[in-house]
Amino acid sequence: TLSAALAGQRYLVDPIANGSAADLRARFAEVLEVIVEAMATPLWIQNFRTEGWREQARLDDLGLGA
Repeated sequence: TLSAALAGQRYLVDPIANGSAADLRARFAEVLEVIVEAMATPLWIQNFRTEGWREQARLDDLGLGA
C-alpha cells in the first residue's frame, strides 16, 4: 500500500508541481500517517503523537521470540 501510494503520488506530483521533492515528501508523510493510524492501537498512536519515532529500534523490542 505504501509503495503504491508513493508511486501514485510521484505520478501526480511530476506534472502538477514540476517534480517538487518537498511536495512529494509532504504527501508521502500524510499517507504514511494514515497507514500507521489504521494499523496501530489507540495507545500506540497516543504515545507516537507525544514522542514521535524512536531514533534506534531493536528487533528484540518487538517481542517476537527467538
